[in-house]
Formats: sequence, C-alpha cells, structure tokens
Amino acid sequence: RSRHDSLVVTPFLPFLSFDEGKEKASLREFFDFARNRRAHLVVALIERAASGKTHQTALVITPGGEIAGRYRKSHRAAWDGDLALGDELPVVATPFGKLGLTITSDFYFPEVYEVLRLKGAEVLVWQHFPERLREHDQWPPLLLARAADSHAFLVTAHYADPRTYITANDGYGMRGAAFGRSMVIDRSGTVRADTGCRHGVARLEVDLDERKVDVYSMT
Repeated sequence: RSRHDSLVVTPFLPFLSFDEGKEKASLREFFDFARNRRAHLVVALIERAASGKTHQTALVITPGGEIAGRYRKSHRAAWDGDLALGDELPVVATPFGKLGLTITSDFYFPEVYEVLRLKGAEVLVWQHFPERLREHDQWPPLLLARAADSHAFLVTAHYADPRTYITANDGYGMRGAAFGRSMVIDRSGTVRADTGCRHGVARLEVDLDERKVDVYSMT
C-alpha cells in the first residue's frame, strides 16, 4: 500500500485543547505531522465548542491537512462528570476504509459499536487515558469481543506505565496505573499487533479484504 493509506492513532490527550473553528491554528503540530508523514491521523483531545460546551472530541486529519471527520464523545459513565455529549456516531470514509471512532468510556457501551458496524465501519478506533480501575485483566476480553462482534478491525491507543497492574485504592489516594497495551485486533477478535503493557507503537499492515479460507469446503 502507498503511504497515503497509513493510519496513525494517538491516545486521548486530555491535557490539550482547541477551540471549534480554530483547529488548524491550535493544532498546527498535528496537521504538520499528518502532512509530513502522508498519513491519516486520529487525535482525541478537549474541544471548546462555539456553544460554550466542552467535549471530548476525536478528529481525523488527512495527509492534505484537512479534517475528514469529527466525533464528539456520545456516552458518559458515572465518573465522567458533567462532560457535554455529542449526539452522533459518524463513520468517516478514508482511502483505506471506513472509520468508527470511540473515546474513553464509550468502550463500556456495546451498542455504540453495534451502531458503527451497522453504518459500515471497517476499522474501529478507541482512544483512552488512565482511569481508576479495579482489575486491568477485564479489559482485553472485552476489547476482543468488541472487534469480533463488530466484525471490524479495532485499533486501541492507550498510555503505558511501568507500574501497570497497580489498581485504584481511593483510601490511599491511589488512582491506579495506566493499562497500556495499544493493540490492533482483527475482525475475528485476534490480537495482531500489541505493545504489551509498556510504551511503544503497535504496527500492522492491514488488508481489509482478507478472509479466512475454508479448507474443508463441501463443494
């Protein structure tokens, strides 16, 4: 594939923000990265909307320096506070396939992925950041299920931490450690690229037309 078909996904960046309508001015480094690497870049961060509301928003930036799609987090868990929510689940068309975007606690709502699947998403994206967890080992099976149920590739982007598996203890003020494990999971729910619970980049050359071969065909 040409480099135009490259997809780069960052973890959620809650410490960075931009104003609606001023994306290119606020996020110049990201637009430059996409242009210089000739890649589609999915970046999620805080958006200050023209309405005055604050959103968690994912942008799909093209190699030409344009915004191909925007997703405002649509579901909220109890610990998300008063975050404003979007009311759309868009599927973004790119040269290499249709993207479905999810952010942080969207992951806990399987219906989000079902809607994206029905809209034709071929590659799902989940961007996250450290949260208070009881058990990290609950996540991988659910991530595999999201990909298999949706019959789509799933790209997860998350921070790693050398203290992985330290879980939250509010009594001591411990927020827990980052889960890590940025992964690319295929449509059968198989992990095809994995950073493990450490920093790094999960890379995979994806063929969206690949199919399993039935070696015991009855015909």
